[in-house]
Amino acid sequence: MSIYETLGRIDAELALGHGEEPQRALTDLIRNMSRPVLEEWRVDLQARIDRFQRKRHLELQQLLDERTGVQPANYAERTDAMVRERPAVAEDLYSEVDAADSDFNDALRTLGEKHIFQWATSYTQSLSHHFNCYLPLLQSELAGEAAHSIQRQLEEHTRAIFTQGYKYGQEQGLTQEILTQKSIGGLASLLDLPLEYYLQRANYSHAREETVSLRSLLSAGSRGILRGYTSLRLGDMDGATLLGRFPNRWAYQLAFLSADAIEDIVTQLPDGSLKAGLETAALPLADCLDSLMSRPRETYFPLPLFGQFSWEHRRLDIGVRSPSAWGSDRLIYARAHLAEAFVSERDLDEAAARRLALVLAPLKPDVAHRVRSSDQFGRIVIEVGDADRSEVAERATELLARRIYKLRSKIEGARSITYNVARDFPLHIPGKSPFYHVRRTSVRDVLARFDRKNGVRLWCSVRRSGKTTACFDLDATPGGSVIVSQTCGTEQTTNGRVFYDGVRRAIESRTQLRATFVNSVVRDCAPLSVDPANRTVLVIDEYETLFGHLGSAAESEPAIRYTVAQPLLNQMVEFARDNLLVLLGQQPGAHFILMDQNQLAPYVKQDPFPLFEHHLKTGEFSQLVDKVLRDQISVDTGFVDALHTETAGHPFLTVNVLCGLVDWLIEQKRPARGITLDDGDFAQFRAEKLGLEQVSLGRDYDFFRETAKAAMAETSYRHNPWLYTAYWLVRQIAQADSERFAIPRDDLPDVMKKIPAPGVLPEMSEMLRTATQANFLSYTDTAVFVKVRTLGRLAASVRPALA
Repeated sequence: MSIYETLGRIDAELALGHGEEPQRALTDLIRNMSRPVLEEWRVDLQARIDRFQRKRHLELQQLLDERTGVQPANYAERTDAMVRERPAVAEDLYSEVDAADSDFNDALRTLGEKHIFQWATSYTQSLSHHFNCYLPLLQSELAGEAAHSIQRQLEEHTRAIFTQGYKYGQEQGLTQEILTQKSIGGLASLLDLPLEYYLQRANYSHAREETVSLRSLLSAGSRGILRGYTSLRLGDMDGATLLGRFPNRWAYQLAFLSADAIEDIVTQLPDGSLKAGLETAALPLADCLDSLMSRPRETYFPLPLFGQFSWEHRRLDIGVRSPSAWGSDRLIYARAHLAEAFVSERDLDEAAARRLALVLAPLKPDVAHRVRSSDQFGRIVIEVGDADRSEVAERATELLARRIYKLRSKIEGARSITYNVARDFPLHIPGKSPFYHVRRTSVRDVLARFDRKNGVRLWCSVRRSGKTTACFDLDATPGGSVIVSQTCGTEQTTNGRVFYDGVRRAIESRTQLRATFVNSVVRDCAPLSVDPANRTVLVIDEYETLFGHLGSAAESEPAIRYTVAQPLLNQMVEFARDNLLVLLGQQPGAHFILMDQNQLAPYVKQDPFPLFEHHLKTGEFSQLVDKVLRDQISVDTGFVDALHTETAGHPFLTVNVLCGLVDWLIEQKRPARGITLDDGDFAQFRAEKLGLEQVSLGRDYDFFRETAKAAMAETSYRHNPWLYTAYWLVRQIAQADSERFAIPRDDLPDVMKKIPAPGVLPEMSEMLRTATQANFLSYTDTAVFVKVRTLGRLAASVRPALA
């Protein structure tokens, strides 16, 4: 066997987490190589040695040093010196590091063999457990060893699973483009796991040891994952090239990492504008944060809590925790621009208006002139490009330290709120930054009830309820079934519209739908390395669009009924016999098409869909509020309770209400720090700003005002009598009682009769049941309520377009 083949076999064994066999093979190889051949292959041999755990690493290193001319005595002296330099406790610590390393290795091997790519379930649980074990070690004298262990293990694991997934996809006949999209999507999901762990603990980490160790853990984990990915070969492309092609999928991570981790990652990237921009602007910013994090005799450490990257704007935004003296833990923001062509005076004006503390940017001559002649810009903008990295970092540290000092002074505390941070929440941006995501355990719990059941489930809810985001966050059920999410609306993720686009093309081309269409979509869109024989949950979002398109196409051109519509319905039934099909939408009944031969309709069962649950201080709704206000405005549990009563956990309307609330605080000139909003504040805001006249004018409610107006129009009745009835019920109840948003249940028949319908309305009890499941209403034995009070206010405030 050649040296090349032997090293390949060793790589394969190491990727599986084995130690004894690859050590024996590498030992034999080193012993059998002549001195000149050893020198020729030393770099490759060293790379393999560095992948072993400590004890095996030391044994192999000693052998290689001896065989290449390093005297055994010298090696022994070096080892003895290491022992002499260790603190007395270090020997026990080495055992703990070795144990953590071994346990992590075993866990990653199990994940790779039994739970590969199950990010939201198995990976989340396993990584959280082992990160908990590493954190104390990262606060010890062996922090470097512990960080290296995390990095090395995740680097190996990343390389192994994505190589395995790519090869499996090739065997399944997937195209290079599909494999590429699956691979980069999987990388983004894996990277989010250490970041989520970090963010969950960052708010409770304030001491130097806690903040430094937490950032070190994330830096090691992300560094390892990205290093492992850059070394991949995916057909005619490598992992590093893919990182360069899709920076939005991973570069936000750089906001949280140490400078040495960023430098190592950037070094792996292909030459180009991304690499150059990160080197000139992002690295000095990270140097600045490193410097402030390591200052002696300090009680405040600017731990990064927010990161966002936009390749379209060529910039990286970072938010770090401000001094605890701020009271409401406001974030301090900094920005790194990567290219001068994307930096205008308007961008700098916007940064100044938002009171960013620091902007690092390469500047065009005209913009540079404006900066040099402006005292305001001079306090926040540093020009990069030809400047020395250390000088830029030193200047950045000076400016950021000056801002921190001001935030700790009493004078700064007298300033009032001037910026509406709630409007920064990206409501209208599909695939928003992971920083804004809230893991919907309530949705996972609903899915878990059907973990071993096949069939078709229908989940309906008011528009913008978070259905799409929640389901696209899922990748597997607790029982191990694979989740494949597809949408018929705006694409949330790569390959997210394969199902609908395939149906649309078949209709437009008037061709026969493939007999394997549904199974092919599942195969193409499932995570890498998933066996097609596995049980699958196929989620189809915006299902009304799919069935509406099928029905209208079949009506206008009858042949499509037999070439596309009927075959698709039959395939969906066949799929649901052995798997689970979940339809997502706003209202029930959209699947009732071609009813004389619709085999799917009898299988569909509707379930209630949960809005953001609110039962704990750290629950879904509280997390959403924290992410909207981004720790810049402090609220207590009474305030959150009152807000939830108003919006019922509807995410879009919750953000709308919070935008109005912050505008109200600005009008009142409330201080920027030292306040905590309570239920009394919310009651005052509600009385002043949530009346029918106020919400009819508020700019944040435009979307739902128009939605309600259209739903209650006469044309809506002709196309969708259910939605027409639901909105009219919400309107009638809200107008009858604008305090409790309730009517006696016995009054419901009279309320239904008052709806100005041009024809027959849905049956009352069926309407009550399905509208409750879809979060329009709720009811008890004695009363019927508007579920989302803000929606009731909006429906009551608009003028329906009646003929």
